[in-house]
Amino acid sequence: DSNAVPKDSRLRPIAERLAGTLTPDDLTEVPAETKTLPLSDLKAASEKTGYGPPLRDRLPAPEGALSSCGRVFAHGFYAHAPAKHVWNLDGSWKSLKGSAGLADGKDGSVKFIIEADGKPLWQSPLVKPGKLQSFDVNLTGVKTLTLRTEDGGNDNREDWALWLEPVLSR
Repeated sequence: DSNAVPKDSRLRPIAERLAGTLTPDDLTEVPAETKTLPLSDLKAASEKTGYGPPLRDRLPAPEGALSSCGRVFAHGFYAHAPAKHVWNLDGSWKSLKGSAGLADGKDGSVKFIIEADGKPLWQSPLVKPGKLQSFDVNLTGVKTLTLRTEDGGNDNREDWALWLEPVLSR
């Protein structure tokens, strides 16, 4: 039903992805002329979550939308702790920017970690509901990118962690 899709241009792609009419590109190779790319459009080499299947651009819940701190995001990863997502890069990307937080309605606590070629680049403080942590890391020459999510020490029952709008740039 076309009336069910929001007219707001910012929400339309989110609604289309949730409705299954627009899916991530699942790219394995990216043309050199591509200057920016949502990380969720790039096929992961491996992905594992602590609860439920690894999901891109959605949650494993009836509402499905990636929402944190009252905002809805078009791109990202469901990364229930403990989680690990790995991508093989070609060394041509310069940066990864985005934010990380907990899904709205969840009361967990987690730590987010970004690694490049096995070395830590960034780690968040302990993240609890209602807080987003921004990241901007240098990926110059990086061949393997890893996003990890760890439990914050209070069991992982509510640790619905989200990597939000992670974007690669050249």
